[in-house]
Amino acid sequence: LNERVLLAAEIVSSIQFEQTIDVTAKSDAIWNRINATLAIDEPQSKVVQMPRRQIFRIVTYAAAACLALLLVFQVFLNSNDDLYVGEAETLAHVLPDDSKVTINADSKISYDQEDWSKERKLTLEGEAYFEVQKGQKFTVNTAKGSITVLGTSFNVYSRADGFRVHCTSGRVEVSSNNQKVILTPDTQTRLSNTGELIKDELTPDQSVNWLDKIYRFDRIPLSVVFASIERQFAVDIRMDEDIADRLYTGVYESTDLEKALNVICFPMELTPISKGKKIIIKTDAEK
Repeated sequence: LNERVLLAAEIVSSIQFEQTIDVTAKSDAIWNRINATLAIDEPQSKVVQMPRRQIFRIVTYAAAACLALLLVFQVFLNSNDDLYVGEAETLAHVLPDDSKVTINADSKISYDQEDWSKERKLTLEGEAYFEVQKGQKFTVNTAKGSITVLGTSFNVYSRADGFRVHCTSGRVEVSSNNQKVILTPDTQTRLSNTGELIKDELTPDQSVNWLDKIYRFDRIPLSVVFASIERQFAVDIRMDEDIADRLYTGVYESTDLEKALNVICFPMELTPISKGKKIIIKTDAEK
């Protein structure tokens, strides 16, 4: 057997091939011929080029349709009503239970229309006056405290420079920093610098004057007074720090910017210099 195997090996090794067959090349050639045949049988499809204007119009319509659908989904998914009142404006708004709210400049309220019948609750940023219809608990939440009533009228001021609530009728409960204060007509509570709720008795002339475009101040820093001017007249007021810290007592009306500036600046020996919507406050010695 071994002799036969050796003989076969000699025969195979003696065979010489004249050329090497490239199997890969032959395979590629065959597939090229098949593809060429198929291309002859298939109908040639036309390529239609659409004008650019038509493409832009279609894309615009599609984008508008997507935006409309998005807005519809937002309405269904979010029933919150957000009302923002810009500078130099006020807004009277009727809530779902016919309670009324008057929103001062640069202020915002937010509430849920769908849940209003179950829970009369809203959030306030800024200042607003409320006239609440009698019914279940009515709550106003702010960053610095909460106000709860059943049926009454009251004013809420909640800004960076302070928090105060003034009751004009009925009974109001104010909560802040784990403290509670009950207000009756012509009383007010305010949050002190130490975080304490302080209750004050008010005189008739200390009503909610801003509803009549009147703003009263009693030993209030000029920075706060001029911030009020900025909101009521949509202007930008600049002053040095020593001026900003001065305490002011007085009244201005939000009907005339020049008069309002003069009534504040004259007794404080200050001069307002107007440059369009920008106002610079200087001392009389600097002008």
